[in-house]
Amino acid sequence: MASTADVQEHLTSFKSWFASASRVTVAYSGGLDSHVLLHALASWLEPGHLQALHINHQLSPQADSWQAHCAEICANLQVAFISRKITVSTSGSLETAAREARYRVFVETLRKGELLLLAHHANDQAETVLFRLMRRHGARGLAGMPVSRPLGAGRLLRPLLGLKREALRDYALHYRLQWVEDESNVSLQHDRNYLRHRVMPVLTQRWPDLVERINTAADRCRTAADLSDTLARADLSELLPRDERLGWSVDMT
Repeated sequence: MASTADVQEHLTSFKSWFASASRVTVAYSGGLDSHVLLHALASWLEPGHLQALHINHQLSPQADSWQAHCAEICANLQVAFISRKITVSTSGSLETAAREARYRVFVETLRKGELLLLAHHANDQAETVLFRLMRRHGARGLAGMPVSRPLGAGRLLRPLLGLKREALRDYALHYRLQWVEDESNVSLQHDRNYLRHRVMPVLTQRWPDLVERINTAADRCRTAADLSDTLARADLSELLPRDERLGWSVDMT
């Protein structure tokens, strides 16, 4: 069992990020992962410096009750609460449409100098890499989710990527947190859920440190992709590229 201090100690490594941000926003679904992140930060970030953003996708009959639950939790934690209702297109991939709609709200909400925190952890990273492997991604895709990247006028940060799901669950149980369970997370119609509930457990029986192995491989893919980009930019600069009226040209002499 992981120590409940693991979560707090891990988050302290991002203190400089939080301190330099004009505001820290946690994307708060009400699920276990985002609840742990919000609860841990609320214990040492100033109330006016931290807020929670809840996206109501209006896809579940429980959506409004989840929103009310999140509002109540934030009131108890003395954290500012923002909620947004979105309409998700059902014409294509529901997962993709929900993600795109959600990120549009993120971009609209973030201001310059602000941080948006997502509660993805090491198990999520492993599932992402496997999912992209099935889609034949190259090195950049197999690098998985970055810890940080620009988003809109602000910046996105995933401070829990270095922790496994078990550490978050131990923390939640220790503090007796109450979280919501999205029924869509168990539907095997979604590829990610199939990987999580059917594929990962079988692989873990053979390789108990599977999550660590995949995360290490993702780090190496990121290093390889970054090096490839650096070398490509160096090669391109030697060709003296010019932005001309009809497009780009290079010197081939």
